[in-house]
Amino acid sequence: CHGQDLMEGEFRIDNLSPRVGFEDTPQWAEIMERINSGEMPPKDEPKQPTADQRAGIVEWIAARIKEGESARMAKRERVSYRRLTREEYVHTVRDLIGVHYDATDPGGLFEDPQWHGFERIGSVLTLSPSHIEKYIKAAEVVLDEAYPVEPIEYREASKRAMEVGEDHPHYERLKTAGLLDKVRAPLTTAGEIYRYSNPWRGPEMKFPGPGLYEISYTVCGLKPDDGIAPRMKVVEADLDRVLFEQDIIAPEDKPITVTFQAHFSNPPGRPPRIYVTNENKVSRHPRTNAESRIPFLTTKHRRAPWQMKITNQDGSPRYPILIIDSLTMRGPIVTEQEQ
Repeated sequence: CHGQDLMEGEFRIDNLSPRVGFEDTPQWAEIMERINSGEMPPKDEPKQPTADQRAGIVEWIAARIKEGESARMAKRERVSYRRLTREEYVHTVRDLIGVHYDATDPGGLFEDPQWHGFERIGSVLTLSPSHIEKYIKAAEVVLDEAYPVEPIEYREASKRAMEVGEDHPHYERLKTAGLLDKVRAPLTTAGEIYRYSNPWRGPEMKFPGPGLYEISYTVCGLKPDDGIAPRMKVVEADLDRVLFEQDIIAPEDKPITVTFQAHFSNPPGRPPRIYVTNENKVSRHPRTNAESRIPFLTTKHRRAPWQMKITNQDGSPRYPILIIDSLTMRGPIVTEQEQ
């Protein structure tokens, strides 16, 4: 029925290899299916195999096909398990759910190993039980942010860089002169760190919760004629991560606004701890750390006698001086696509 002269159904078997399972496997698989379904031999054929005979033939062919498959698999080269890298995981989560998950947070995903500078080599992307635990924790963080128990409202909060309270010895003087809203924060020496980047205060203006935030600082940067510009560096203290870093050049009377975005996973009511420093600061010296309770308004005003002089006689800066006027934080930011 299926030879050279007569090929019913255009199916020929007389030229198939006797090495069943190792050669002509698709044809032998079709023969097995036809025998099992009763198509072979045809129903009008007088000599029909019994049910046990059919089962025996089918089982024998199936066993040979399985043997051939095992032999072929044994000859194949090793197949490397491919998982997402940390960066790919972050992008996938953002594309699918719209959450800006930061895998580099403490307790986030492990750093991916590199092979000759490449991170996407499957053979080195291992997957251990500790990786699974990290993925489970990451999923919890992502889902908590995507589906919070209570809706997180967009808020915007601002504050002056330095705020003088009523108990401050210079409060009345500044109030009388109308200068309470003119106090600024200078960063020049090694001992000066701005630690007051928290505009979220009080029950009516608490930190909204995890998400992507936009942060703006109004600043001035005074550069010595023969020196370098002050370099503003913004760090999240809990994460020990640099959020923003840039040279600042702007006169005192014409401050500029620098804006950047950062993702925070802090829960509602617990704002991030953000510090600002001037990286091009004066080297450490006993007088560089000397502080004064005299509020800073401008470099034209005299500093305390025990403080280092930061300007020349003509008022030009002796060192790179970074001055912070105010700051604003707004968020969480949700794009139309994420909505």
